[in-house]
Amino acid sequence: MLSQETASTGPYVKNFGKSFYIENPDVNLDKDEIHKVIFDVYTDQSKKNVPNPLLVTVARHLNMHGKQGIPLENLKTVLIIHGGATGSVLSEASFQKTFQRGNPDFDLLNELVEAGVEVYVCGQSIHARGKTKEDLNPNIKMAVSAITTLINYQGKGYSVINFN
Repeated sequence: MLSQETASTGPYVKNFGKSFYIENPDVNLDKDEIHKVIFDVYTDQSKKNVPNPLLVTVARHLNMHGKQGIPLENLKTVLIIHGGATGSVLSEASFQKTFQRGNPDFDLLNELVEAGVEVYVCGQSIHARGKTKEDLNPNIKMAVSAITTLINYQGKGYSVINFN
């Protein structure tokens, strides 16, 4: 049964990832288990000044499960960004220089990192676009590739979430 309240952000990501509290759900995560997921994002579905909704999904994942009582330390979350979504990880200065506007994903990615999400960008995608590690938001980590990251984390028992 849905609660009568409106969707809201929090408890883990303050400004992004609105979700509802679901009263007595038939399926929920076990509060005592560790849940390991890696989000694979390679498309940019954002509008000019709106964050990429695929990245917002990561915030929603944390917030909706937090509202259901899952402790943040039990939500092991990784995000790999590549392909068309690569621009999201640029620093404000590099994004402005490239796109002549502010980066709509900058604050979202910083809040995800604050909430404990490990955020990686595909090094192949960054270099293919003529960018380097110096062009990145300083909170983003560089991977050899998205493939390398997916293999690595799947080998550690992470489930792949792909909503592209």
